[in-house]
Amino acid sequence: MKGQCGLHCDLKGLTECSSGCSDPHTDPKNCGHCGNDCGPERACRQGACECDAGKTWYNGHCIDTQTDHDNCGLLTFACGYDELCEKGECGCRPGTTRCNGVCWNTSVSAFNCGACGVRCSVGSVCTYGVCEAPSSDWPTFGHDLAHSGENTAETGEPPLTFAWEERRVHVRAPNYPVVSGGRLYLTHEVGGGLYAFNVSDAHELWFVGVGTHPVARGIPSVFSDTIYVVDSGGWSELPTLWAFGTQGEDQYLWHAPLPDAQRNFGVPLRVGNTVFTNTGTAGGLSGFDASDGSQQFLQPLEPGYDAWSPAYFSGRIYTFAAGHFRAHDPNTGAIQSQLDLTWTAGENTRAVPVFNANRAFVVAPPTLVAIDPAANAIAWTASEAYTGTPAVSGSLVFAISAGKLVVRDAGSGSLAWSFAGDGQLSYPPVIANRYVYVASDENLYAVDISTHLAVDHKPIGGWLIVANHRLIVAPKDKLVTAYVLSK
Repeated sequence: MKGQCGLHCDLKGLTECSSGCSDPHTDPKNCGHCGNDCGPERACRQGACECDAGKTWYNGHCIDTQTDHDNCGLLTFACGYDELCEKGECGCRPGTTRCNGVCWNTSVSAFNCGACGVRCSVGSVCTYGVCEAPSSDWPTFGHDLAHSGENTAETGEPPLTFAWEERRVHVRAPNYPVVSGGRLYLTHEVGGGLYAFNVSDAHELWFVGVGTHPVARGIPSVFSDTIYVVDSGGWSELPTLWAFGTQGEDQYLWHAPLPDAQRNFGVPLRVGNTVFTNTGTAGGLSGFDASDGSQQFLQPLEPGYDAWSPAYFSGRIYTFAAGHFRAHDPNTGAIQSQLDLTWTAGENTRAVPVFNANRAFVVAPPTLVAIDPAANAIAWTASEAYTGTPAVSGSLVFAISAGKLVVRDAGSGSLAWSFAGDGQLSYPPVIANRYVYVASDENLYAVDISTHLAVDHKPIGGWLIVANHRLIVAPKDKLVTAYVLSK
């Protein structure tokens, strides 16, 4: 016997469902019968779930084959990378040109630069349709031996124009990228190896597997046409410092094992004929001969931490690990001075000291510390909620605190200005030609240093570098992307 609710539904010509009285001819939650949910993309018409006119139900979605890039004209027929779907046919995106049946952005393509068939030589860069020698490099973390975070040779500036997305690498978590000689070098924190791309258009030049297991890779550095990178060694092998030439996968030069099986993300640094790197929690600062990889010294550092990276300033190697700011003899690694800062174990272990003309800057969370390296003394401190690595330009130091960019006078520590962005800024700021670029996981901003205002914004975030008239973004879980700067 029907309940009172069922009788009530019958009197209205409706059907009793768990959610109440329903018209199965039109109810998208109970279409045709109780519980048949059409979902957000389909309507219920005459008891059947249907897409809007002109769309086809496929693989859980309503597809318009007149405009869908991956189902253009026919289901599963995908347009090319630089194509779009219009009226059921694939055509070139605005700003691209069809060359030999393929759409190219001739503004940045190294193979069709300015016009079809105009190919830039390897190492040159296509910028706004002209093949040019590389205008500037970003060869290591923080750009230079002092990790300043500023590319003083770069003349490009906003606005930012989309150049390319790197679609060939399908490995998670790209590392901090570097650029040298018109080539972009990239590794990933998990798996893969070392990739070389043409910085113009992300065309893959070569790939080389690093190590024997799909293990974690460090951030590469490029010095004197040699690429240095550390891999973690997996669970059963020691981490290893590798050296490769820049010309291709057959350019293996040497490798040197490091005495620690912990993950080691230190960034190698070359000064003269010595390559410096951290050797993990069981080691310290090591120096290797750049010619053959033979170890020149190992200076133990206590307590031991991995992930930190050395810097070079005024004839000395500097390290900042576990709260200890140390100066080292570059020939022996011997500690020449040490300054002990307040530090919480485990915080900011990927620390890098940053230098301007006469000061060093480090972040010992939650404090930004300015150090006089000549006197081995603290010059000033600013305690807010600082994290990561700062950057310096002239008389200003740029750092991230509580999700915003904070800019201070490098000499006195007084607050100059700040920029909030989306309130989630987290990556190290980078500086070029009067602009500072900052990012969260979801957004990047180009900020005019003189006006303190954002002049451009893109809905993508990650590691940032500026080189060859390009701002390159390496996100955590999206495609590595480049924007062309104006000349």
